[in-house]
Amino acid sequence: MQIVRQSINLVDGRCLAYALFGNSLSSTAKNIIYHHGWPSSAAEGAIWGEAAAAHGICLIAVDRPGIGGSTYNPKGTFASFADDVSQLLHQLNLQQAVHGSRGLFHEMRLTTQPWAIDLSQITAPALVFQGDADVNVTVPQAKWLAGQLKNVKLQLFPGETHFSLVARHAHGILGMIKAECM
Repeated sequence: MQIVRQSINLVDGRCLAYALFGNSLSSTAKNIIYHHGWPSSAAEGAIWGEAAAAHGICLIAVDRPGIGGSTYNPKGTFASFADDVSQLLHQLNLQQAVHGSRGLFHEMRLTTQPWAIDLSQITAPALVFQGDADVNVTVPQAKWLAGQLKNVKLQLFPGETHFSLVARHAHGILGMIKAECM
């Protein structure tokens, strides 16, 4: 599958790249912002493309800052990336969405710092999907994250790892997201 990246200009002059998978983008469609942790590229969205189309979803996969076609942000934080995505939604005229470079090392550093986001303030429905054989993000980490959110469901998948979870369960995961959050 050929990945066609598009991009927007952010207010600080940087570029944010993204690609669309599944259904066409529409202000009335079911839209999901996809971004994996680090090192995340919009190309990962292709894994979800078939399942997104089957569920009538447009998956908007974003290149993290400094990865793929997005400009590196040396002052970037988790909160500033959320602002980048907010600008993307605004420029795409969307009101809602179920949301080895310098960028990679910056993202790695961010994961070791306190998050400048109070997760308890997030009131939108959230789903956390976790393979119980994942050694990259462990079950205790997923439980910690779920414990910080107010309106959350944690779904554990027995025997699944960091990447096998998506490879084997993309259709089911998008079905759950559609049923619970859209």
